[in-house]
Amino acid sequence: MIQTKRLTLIPPSENDWLILSELWRDLLARQYLGGPFSNEKITEKNHLFKTALA
Repeated sequence: MIQTKRLTLIPPSENDWLILSELWRDLLARQYLGGPFSNEKITEKNHLFKTALA
């Protein structure tokens, strides 16, 4: 968890994964962040995320 006086960021839950994977593919959402991720990269992130939850 990352926290400041005005903002708290928590790791995404397993339920958040579908939303995150769609954002990573979305051209408009990613145009300012280096472009969309490939399906391979999203699968890799999914694996890392699920490993971190275990």
